Amino acid sequence: ILLPNKLGSDSVYNQLVAEFGKGILSTEEKGIILPNIDRRKLGDIVFRDKQKRRKLNSITHPKIIKIMLKRILLEGLNLNSSLSWKATNHRRRVVCVDIPLLFEGGLPMRLLFGTIMVVACKPDLQLERLHKRNPDLTLEQCRQRIASQIPVEKKAAKAHYVIQNDGDIKSLKCQVKVTKANVAEKVASKQHRGVELAWVVFGFMAAHWLKIYTIL
Repeated sequence: ILLPNKLGSDSVYNQLVAEFGKGILSTEEKGIILPNIDRRKLGDIVFRDKQKRRKLNSITHPKIIKIMLKRILLEGLNLNSSLSWKATNHRRRVVCVDIPLLFEGGLPMRLLFGTIMVVACKPDLQLERLHKRNPDLTLEQCRQRIASQIPVEKKAAKAHYVIQNDGDIKSLKCQVKVTKANVAEKVASKQHRGVELAWVVFGFMAAHWLKIYTIL
């Protein structure tokens, strides 16, 4: 939704440039009429100012939720697959959505999902990994980004499943395997089927509320 070459009803490119100025645009792409938004420049603005961060979220979140709901409904109802019901051997579908700021999105966002998993690690390790992944950021900039989010331990307390990512890849894979099996068993249970149907109905209601039925 940030790319200039995808202008349309789901794009927020023009809104962000109008709100935060042309200073957020990339200067490395010379000769391009519509340069990309530089996420680093935009991040430097919003992570220093809570009000500007709220403004950014108010522009981007409705579009993100709209696109996300459409894809969840299509995948959940198997509309994106050419396989017939018989070809799937009656296996029940599980749609997973990766949302970095699920809890920051508030209660309406969390109500969209029947099962919530959190991948957590210790705060000092979180800072170390963020800085290693983004060496162009200073430690202070990394701290600002982490501070703008709800502490990971609070997120873990609200989750149905927690995967601790403090160790090595082998340990992580083992936890993922166990969690995957637990979720599959939960989804396959007869008791869960009524809940599953309720979430599908709720999804349609949410989709109608967000007026995304026009693009399904």
